[in-house]
Amino acid sequence: MRNGASSNYIAVDWSKLGTPMFNDPFLYPIAAGNTGIVGQRVGEFIHFLMNNTAISSPSKVHLVGHSLGSHVSSRVAYYMKTHNLTLIQRISGLDPAGIKTHMLKVYSQTFIITF
Repeated sequence: MRNGASSNYIAVDWSKLGTPMFNDPFLYPIAAGNTGIVGQRVGEFIHFLMNNTAISSPSKVHLVGHSLGSHVSSRVAYYMKTHNLTLIQRISGLDPAGIKTHMLKVYSQTFIITF
């Protein structure tokens, strides 16, 4: 929040898709693959909010994700770009998982990575 401006926060619980049965490390690729599904759904939700004037522009959106959540954030931004919508303003990847970390920069205007 800056200068007393109001903000809205949306938390996404994707634990059922992000942690396959019993946290088995051999199932990690399944969780990683699910980032695309979750990212698309969150992107659709942001698009819905834009269409209903709850969000004036994706340029005012800041996505924050931890580990594979960083990749979900990237997929949200990818959804916005591929649907010819304004780029997401900022993605903060908190200790992003090692797969395709380079993708995080491509689909947002500002990218911050923290390990």
